[in-house]
Amino acid sequence: MQKTCTPTVRLKVCSDHVVATSARRNPLYEEVASEFRRKIDLGVLRVGEKLPSVRALRNGRRVSTATVMEAYLRLERDGYVRVRDRSGFYVVQPPTRAIPQPGTGRAVTPALPVGISALVAEVLQQGGSHKLVPLGVSTVDPGLLPMPRLNRAFRRVLARWPQHSARYTELSGAPALRRQIARRALALGNAIDGRRSHVIVTAGGLDALNLALRAVASPGEVIAVESPTYFGVLQALEAVGLRAIEIPADARSGIPRSNGPSSWSAGCVGRAEDLRN
Repeated sequence: MQKTCTPTVRLKVCSDHVVATSARRNPLYEEVASEFRRKIDLGVLRVGEKLPSVRALRNGRRVSTATVMEAYLRLERDGYVRVRDRSGFYVVQPPTRAIPQPGTGRAVTPALPVGISALVAEVLQQGGSHKLVPLGVSTVDPGLLPMPRLNRAFRRVLARWPQHSARYTELSGAPALRRQIARRALALGNAIDGRRSHVIVTAGGLDALNLALRAVASPGEVIAVESPTYFGVLQALEAVGLRAIEIPADARSGIPRSNGPSSWSAGCVGRAEDLRN
């Protein structure tokens, strides 16, 4: 009689559920976040209820603090919870019960030149009107920001370094800030340090995007952008004289894997290569 060998699967017990670590497809923080999403969608956790504290969930599930924080941040990003200053994370209106998210297209259009500055200027001129809701401006409601804590932090910094804002720092950014960025990156598993060649501090995300585009692309080349996208990205492409090819994006997860480069049709990629040459 022939014996069949069944491969053993190492199991990790995490409080109220069992995870097959050898067969896990998603990161642990995503599994934790998915479980909370299901409970909120099913009404087990209701609007206004507080989620377990980071320490309680960490000890109960026997996971790291970083795993719990990443899971909670993803829930906040997806609109399931909202953080209250010095209080914790609370359930808000689940997205599945709110306005349905838009569908994701699959067609990839040919690469086209970008010409959006005139339209953006016209829209921004209307930004000061109290009759309009500024849905096209990427700003956060001040009520969502911990303004008292931020103001106290500013006062402490200015009291300690009274000439802080009276001089220029290094072009690559303040050394102390670069060191802090390197320390946070170390906690995420990125081996970088605070040297100028590793960390460059920019005047915001759009400034970083402009520098990156000018470093890797030449006028006339094709850049893939998610669609819909932030109009500032298109303005950056236009300023460098680049062409854009739009890739449909999911409202929650961004560009799906099915819409990645491996799924682009040969015709679209061929047209992009023609424009590149």
